[in-house]
Formats: sequence, structure tokens, C-alpha cells
Amino acid sequence: PYVLDTEPFVVANMAGFTIRTQFSYRNWEGVPGSRSVRWEYVVPQLYQAAAIVLYACTAEEVRLSPASVRPTHFIGLGGGGAAGVIFWGFVTFRVSVASFNLSAGWYTPVPGAVVRVWSYPHDYPFACALARTGHDGVAEFVGLAPQGVCFWRIDAVRIDEDGVYVADYGVYGVQPASLIVGALQDPMPVFVPVFKGGVLVLFDIVSPRMFRPGAMSDPRMGALRQWYNLGRDVRVYEVGTRAEPMFWGVYTIPQDEVALVAAPAGSRVVVAARPENPFMEARPVVLLANATPREPEGAGVEVPPGFTIIEKAALRYAQDLFATAKHRYQQLRERMVRRLSAERYEQMVENYLTKSLRAFERRRYSEAYRSSLVALSLAARYYADEVMPLYDETGRTAVLMLLLVLPSAFFLERLLVHAEGVGRIASTLAIGAAAVLLFSLVHPALVVIANSAMAVMGVAVLLISALLLYVFVSETSAALRSYAEARVGAHEFRREEAAAALMAVSTGLENMRRRPLRSLLTLLTIAAVSTAVVALTSTSPTVYVAFSAQRASAPYGGLLVRRGYGVLGDVLSAATVEALRGLIPEATASPRFWYYPVSVNKVGPYGFVISRNGTLPVQAVLGLTPAEAELILARTLARGDVFREGQVYACLLSASQARALGVDVGDEMEFASFKLVVVGVLSDEALLGLPRDADGYYYVPLDPTYSAVLYGFTVGGGQISPTPLSWDRVLIVAAPFASKLGAFVNSVGVALPNATREELFDLAGSVAYVLDARVTAHVNGTSYTSSRLFGYALLGWESVAPLLVLGAVNVVAALLSSVYERTRELYVFSSVGLSPRGAALMFTVEFLVYGFIGTFAGYMAGWALSRFFASAGLLPESFVFNYASLSVVLAMAAIVTVCAAAAAYPAAKAARLITPSLERVWKPPTKPRGDVWELVFPLRLASRTEALGLLRYLREYYLGAGYYKAGFRVSGVGEVDAERLELLLRALLAPIESGTEHEVLVKVIEQPGARFSVAVTARFLGGSRAVWQSTAPLFFDDLRKQLLLWASLPSKEKSKYIRL
Repeated sequence: PYVLDTEPFVVANMAGFTIRTQFSYRNWEGVPGSRSVRWEYVVPQLYQAAAIVLYACTAEEVRLSPASVRPTHFIGLGGGGAAGVIFWGFVTFRVSVASFNLSAGWYTPVPGAVVRVWSYPHDYPFACALARTGHDGVAEFVGLAPQGVCFWRIDAVRIDEDGVYVADYGVYGVQPASLIVGALQDPMPVFVPVFKGGVLVLFDIVSPRMFRPGAMSDPRMGALRQWYNLGRDVRVYEVGTRAEPMFWGVYTIPQDEVALVAAPAGSRVVVAARPENPFMEARPVVLLANATPREPEGAGVEVPPGFTIIEKAALRYAQDLFATAKHRYQQLRERMVRRLSAERYEQMVENYLTKSLRAFERRRYSEAYRSSLVALSLAARYYADEVMPLYDETGRTAVLMLLLVLPSAFFLERLLVHAEGVGRIASTLAIGAAAVLLFSLVHPALVVIANSAMAVMGVAVLLISALLLYVFVSETSAALRSYAEARVGAHEFRREEAAAALMAVSTGLENMRRRPLRSLLTLLTIAAVSTAVVALTSTSPTVYVAFSAQRASAPYGGLLVRRGYGVLGDVLSAATVEALRGLIPEATASPRFWYYPVSVNKVGPYGFVISRNGTLPVQAVLGLTPAEAELILARTLARGDVFREGQVYACLLSASQARALGVDVGDEMEFASFKLVVVGVLSDEALLGLPRDADGYYYVPLDPTYSAVLYGFTVGGGQISPTPLSWDRVLIVAAPFASKLGAFVNSVGVALPNATREELFDLAGSVAYVLDARVTAHVNGTSYTSSRLFGYALLGWESVAPLLVLGAVNVVAALLSSVYERTRELYVFSSVGLSPRGAALMFTVEFLVYGFIGTFAGYMAGWALSRFFASAGLLPESFVFNYASLSVVLAMAAIVTVCAAAAAYPAAKAARLITPSLERVWKPPTKPRGDVWELVFPLRLASRTEALGLLRYLREYYLGAGYYKAGFRVSGVGEVDAERLELLLRALLAPIESGTEHEVLVKVIEQPGARFSVAVTARFLGGSRAVWQSTAPLFFDDLRKQLLLWASLPSKEKSKYIRL
């Protein structure tokens, strides 16, 4: 990126042009005092430039409209004037810098502050302006571009002997986004709040999962284009409150590995960062807290005035993360809550921290830094992936188990105490408090989590709120129902399921009290199953490494580390290489550097290699270390040698490239303004015969054709095809030179030719535990790709599963016998109106009460038994008790579900005792004859006036609530014939689009003895006869329910229709 000298002139609505050498890598551009002028290249271009300028000066006519070339200060284009959608020209920024004065309650101007205004997000060194504020705290910038051309980021700083004024992001300041301004007026006022404090300078702000920053800029375009940008988040917290300070500030950009953190001088703060992809990273993986043995959660870092560099940053982060995580895990481990993979990470972190400290003592700083990086990665995973998820799981299980504990306390009060009035409330609270106390002794969440009391209260409030919601909904439904009945009559046929369930709870508890021995035996059966699940089973989440094998060729035996097969989003960094060297110190980690030249329109990446005898276009550069060049390319040498240690400006050419350039070993050539020496020439035929990488892909740069970012524009469609470039389109250079160009690390090879498969597996597993990358081990013609997987270690379930089945069978047998013992009670309930559904619901709820109480008792007994087994040493070390994990919650829920499922058959038997008939759904007792379907409903009416009231009731229903139902739509309703006691209806049957219609005559027939009954005659009018025969019963059933409702109406309600 660059700014032409004529650009400001053109922005002022004037005409200008610049003659500039295109596609030139200006590696000295922006360096003051540079004298690297290649006159042999400049002079020919000066001749061409002079000819162009001479032609422009002697042209007879310049076709420019006077209106288009007119000096303009500030204008809006597109809509005219200030209402334009695009602003053009120059504006003046008036930047006010002030700090909040707590005693005065307002802002005080800060004179002498240096204000920087820079084009966001560009990183071109000359696209910024600096100014100092005057005595009024205002700095003025003249000649900045308005919104539509670019945005400007503004910050301010003033360095004093007793502190530094920096931008304030606290409650009296602004968030970082507010300092990015687009000018919409001239002059443009901008306010920058600052505060006085100290600044901590933090290095190594990289993702511990891949050791790379949150973004990586394209070295060809700077921040104008990036290989990837996943963002970054750095936060500051006070030690005492664990909240953001009143005044604080952070300066960091994702592509840098440095962060500046500001806070009031003398304060103690904790810095937590998510260096890469904060939207996916739930917890901080970089922590600076100054953890000590007495303050494992962090005593905080004191912020002195001025700038303070945090030394040994990676080691400090690792130590603080590890101390915090270990302290929290120890709290759980003391209560027998463990995780196998967490303990593995704990041992690995301790090992690498010891290595790092020992290396620092011996002043082996490179070794110490590498070990610190590895320790940081392991500590971050130990904290973010192991300990904190275990805390979260413990908290979630506590809340879920409280949903079992609190209802069980209520049921126990009804079962054991059975008090009434105020005594019932007191006894319920007492038993509930005792149950929660016992639960707190078992479950660690109520001890290690600070807001455990809120969890208990929250669950209690949730249960009470559910009850209040039920009451509210019931009362609201009753009010709406009353209003609806006043408007359209009482025609709703409903069941009170919730009321029946509440009645069933009370009835079930009374039945349990009436038969204490049977209730005790049933509860013991359920409790025994729960005890076995808690005490004899182990479910522990764990992380392990698995390998998949494939036949493959490779240049050498060893390891290959590659994040993925993409070109840009899967890049690695120099810190990744250092971490690998810390993981495998006995071998050499060799990074492969890829570099793509500047893209030319419709050509793609295009770089020129120049010699005295010719030129050669290349599309990519491959940078190799001497060790890997020897292993891969030595067999292809035609003459010369591969790279040697200490060589920087060296290159290797294929034979065809050497012929095109007219060079040989020892000759000089030029690429990107650098002079390179040819140290070796490679055979074209031998290059074609080189094997692929260990994972089956390529170490040669991929073809950039299908990458819009690399190519400059999109070609074709679909995903990027991992196709390599041919050797004659790639320049091979020494790794240090590729790094100077700005190349990125695509993969890293580790040569271990004498290692066995088991040794490679151990090394690959160590790398896989640290890096989120694909690690491939190659030995004896076979490649093994490692994958870090998440799974569960299960112990004891194979023995407990039969117990679960036997327990379910015992529960079914006990409950079924309970049904037969209570046959007389069921008949009594039936005589007072208990429906088969009500009988089934009553037994199902009763069995759920068994499940709640038995599961809770078994959970407590299982905890006590597990304590005994642990103290007696009867279980292996790898046995992890799971009474605080989600698995035990699922097991408890499964037991309660088994109780509910076990109640299905007994409940069905109870319902069958209420209604012995096999028919559970009403069906018409007759069949249609031709187009006529006749039915008689066994409804007895006392008088003719009641019969007339019934017909009026039905007419009201079909004109109102019954006009549109799921199975039909009423198309016509006649008047009630008072003489014949008839009502004529017409209805369309579903599906309506079939056009099926029938006519229904409802007639009240007088029987001997001054009694009346109801007869219905339906006549098919048209449409589908099959639809009529299948859907008409829905209409008849709806009519039957209205007749039943009429029979259940009180006399006062019936009289409204009889008196009409």
C-alpha cells in the first residue's frame, strides 16, 4: 500500500497524474535516509517519464471540463450539498482531549497531549497525523479526508514524570469503537477522554492453541488485506471487585503480539485475554494475575506510573493460569470430583514449568522461552478445557439435582409428618433445609461456588413460580371461559388434567402412608438401584489421541505439523515453530515458508526473477531450512549444493529456470530488489519424481488460481483445490530470506529418521495435546495421522445395567400388585366419576413420587458407600466418582423415567378396571345405507320444553363456537321447528377442497311415557363418498359431546334456552 503525492491534489477536485514503477517490491520505502537507489533501473524509466511529461506539456488540447476541475474544500456527492451520500474534499478535525475530574464531577482539558489521527485500518506509516493540544486541550487537524473516502482512528497520550495520560475506556470514557470517526461535517468535532495512570506492556499475546496472533496481514498489502482476522479481546479487572476499573484502557490490534494495558497508578489489576477468536473462546487463555501460594486466584499486578514491561511474559501467564486452575481443581478433588484428562494436563504443565525455570537459572533463554510457550499452551487447556468446564458441569448438576431434592423434601413431609396449617409450612421448610444440608455435604457445588445460596433460592423460586404460573393461567383461563360462555354459551368440552395430577399427588401419598411396608420395600428397591449407579459406576470426560494409518510416501521419517490444507486461514507462525522446538528438543523443527508476490490484474501473483541474461516470472516462493533442503532436494541436485547454515540471500533453481535466466551456480540474480546467489541447480526429472509430504499433500506452494485474496479476483467457483504449482513456477530460497519477504509458515517438518513407531506416537501425542493442528507421523512407508478426541472413560456400567433391569421389573411387580390390592378403591373412585384417564394418571403420579423419594435416598446412600470404598482402597486409582457430573444426573433422570415407564402397565390395568370395555374411542353404532346415515343417541329428555331448549342450544353452538372445527365447517343452519322439534344443518367435511357436503337433521322423538330421545339423520349431498364415510363420524362425535354437555348443564343454565 502507498499514497501517491498527487492523491491529496486530486481529492481537492483537481487534475493530476503520477508516473510510478508498478509491481515493484519497495523494501526500502518509508526508511529515512535510504540510499539504495538502483540508477541502472531508474535512468531508463526517467527517459520514459520525461517523454510522457513532454507530450502532456505540448498537447494542443486537454479535454477536461472546467466544472470537474475546480478547487473544492468539502462537498457531498450523489445528492448534492451536505445531503450527499458520498463526501469529497477535505475537512478539519477539532479534537478535544480531557480527563474526568472526580472532585469537580466534570471533564478537565488536558494541554500538551499528543493526538494521533490515522487512517483506519491502514498501517501505511505516512497515513497518520500528529498534533499537540493547546492550553484549551484542543488539537486541530486540517486537510483530512471525510467519510466515504476513509475512516479515522483517534487516540491521545501525554507522558509525564508521574504518569501517562491514555485513552479512557471506563465508565467516564468511551469504548474503542467510539474512537473510529468518519467526518460528516466541516469542522468535525471529536472528543477523546483520557485518564492518568500507568501502562503495562505485555508481550506474547498469541493464541496458546496455535501460537499465532488474532490476525495476520498480507505482507503485500499490509492491513488493507489480511490472510485471516479472528479478532482479539483483552480485559482489565480490579483485584478486589473482579470488575472493570472506573478508569482503564487497552491498546492492541489483532495482528500484533503486544498489548498495552492502562490502569490508575497504584492499583492492582488482573489482565485476561483471548488473543484469537474471542467469539468462540469462552474463557481467557492468557492470564496475568500475580498468583501466589497465599493468593492462588491472583494478588493482582501493581500498576506503577509510566510504562512497565512485563518480563518473561509467557512464563508469567503460564504460572498464573496454572496456579488458578490447580487451586480450583484441588477444591473439587478434595471432594472426590476428578477428571482424568485434567490430571494428565496438570502433570504436563508442572513438567514444562520446571524445565522453563531450570533453563532460566542456567541462562539458556531460547530453551526457557520454548518451554514457557509449551507450558502456556498446556496451562490454558488445563484451565479453559478441563477445570472450568468441570466447574460449569458441577454448577449445572447442582441446579438439576436441586430439582430432585426440593420436591423430594415436599413429598417426605407429606409422607412422614403430614402436618396441617402453619405446622405444615414449618415442617416442609425444616425437611427442605435438612435435605439441602445433606446435599451440600455430598455435592461440592454448594461449597466451591460463591453464589450457591442463590442457586438454592433460584430453584425454589422456579418451583414456586411454576405453581404461581399454573394458578395464574388457571384463573385467567377461567375468566376467559366465563366471558366466552356469556357470549356464545357453554359449549366447551374439556378435561382438567392439571387438577387431576395435583389430586393424584395427594392421593398417592395417602396411599403410601396407608401401606407403609409395601411403600418401604418399593422405595428400597429404587434406592438400591440409585445407590449402585452412584457408588459403583464411573463416568469421566477425557481427552485422548487416536491415530489413523495410511500408506504414503514421504521425503523422510519423522513428524509433519500442518493446521489444514487451506492457503490463508491455516497459516502458522514463528512462535509455533519455537513451541515445536520446545516439545521436541532432540530434533530439528524445519518450517516451510510460502510467499506469493503481488497480484497483477487478470494474471494473479506475479514476481520477476531478473538476471543479466534473462527474466523469469514466478507465482510463489518456497523457503526451506538447510536441514530440510538436504533431506528433500539433495537427491535432485544436478550441480552445486543445497543451502548451508548462515546463508540468507541464496536460492536454488531448476534446470529449466537456470536456462531461462542464463545463469549457473555462483551467479547472481535479483528478486524483489534483493540480490540472490544461485547455490545449486536441480534436475527437472528428479524434481518430478519427488514424493509428497507424509499426509499425502504438498510442501510446494498451492496454485493460487482459486483464491480470490491471492489471485486478486475470483476465477471459477467451488472450494479451493489443493493443487500445487509446478516447480518451474516456484522460486526456492533460504528460509531466512523468505521470512524477510514476509512469507508465512505453512507447515513444519521434524526429521526423526531413527525413531521407532512407538517413539513417534509419543512425540505426535505430545504435539497434539499442545497444538490445534494435524500431526502426521511417518515411519517405514506408513503415515499415522493423530487426532485429539474428546470421549468418556466408563467403568462399572456393564455390571450395573442388569441391576437397572431387575430393579425396573421389581418396581413393575410391586406396583402391579398395588393395583390389584386397591381394586375396591378404584370402583369407589369410578362410582364418583373417576375416568379411565384419571385412574391411569393417579397411579402414574404416585409411581413418580416413589421415583423422586427413592432416587434421592439412593443418591445420598451412594455417596456414603463411595466414601467407604475410597477409604478402604477397594477401587482402582482411575475410578472417578461421578456424583457431581451430568452422567449421574442423567442416571437419576433415567431411574425416575423407569419408574414412570414401569407405571404404564399398572396404570393401564387400573384404567381397564374403571372401564372394562375394549372400546376406548366412540364409534357410530350404525353404518350408512346409500346416501343416508341414521343414528339415535341415548339421551333422555324430561319434557317437550327441554327438547326445544336442546335444539336452541345446538343452533347457538353451530352458529358460534361450532361453526369451524378441525373436521368440518358448517355451511348452513336452519331455524328450530318448534312443532316438529327439528333442526336442519348443512356442513362441508374436511378436506374442504374435496367439496364433500352433507345435510343433517336433528330430531327429538317422543317416546312412550312422555319421554323424548334424539335421532340424527345425515344425507350425503355431493363430493367424495369415501370422505363422507370417514369424516362424518367426527361430526357425529362432536354432536354427541354437545348432547352430553347439555345433560351436564345445571337447571339454571338450561332455563335460559327453555324460556326463549
